[in-house]
Amino acid sequence: MPKFSILVLQAAKRSGMEISEPVVACISDLAFKFTGLFALETWSNKQCQAFPKLQMLEKIGEFNMEKVIEDFEAMTSDVERIQKETLKKILEQNRSAEYLQLLGLDGRTDLESFKRVVPLVTHTDLDPYIQRIADGDSSPVLTGKPITTISLSSGTTQGRSKFIPFNDELMENTL
Repeated sequence: MPKFSILVLQAAKRSGMEISEPVVACISDLAFKFTGLFALETWSNKQCQAFPKLQMLEKIGEFNMEKVIEDFEAMTSDVERIQKETLKKILEQNRSAEYLQLLGLDGRTDLESFKRVVPLVTHTDLDPYIQRIADGDSSPVLTGKPITTISLSSGTTQGRSKFIPFNDELMENTL
């Protein structure tokens, strides 16, 4: 098990929590991404362009894992509030989406309205909307911002790959 994963498990144990291996892997991944962002913000553009892998390795060597755990614990200390704020932001940004309007959300951004109005769905349920986008519909069908990329899933649930629509923000936050 990598050293950082052991530190994560130790921090969880000190807090009286048990963490599954997938969660440890997720935390480790977040820390690695955070390290990359830290390196990009710390080094000048010229340095990053000249030796991006070298600079990343140097920053990882200087990185304080205990600080990452401390920061992660601080960020996750009020998860319910953060989740509600995140949902509100997503609903505000997508209030013009046809899908949400058809469900009757009517611009509401609170958790109770969302749970009452928006059902759990599968990709199959959204497929007609996604197909419209793939066919060139540029109106706000699923998101308030224009879909700029359609990716093909690597999985073949139900025997076929699926289209996955992304707008610029989703591309930036996901990839």
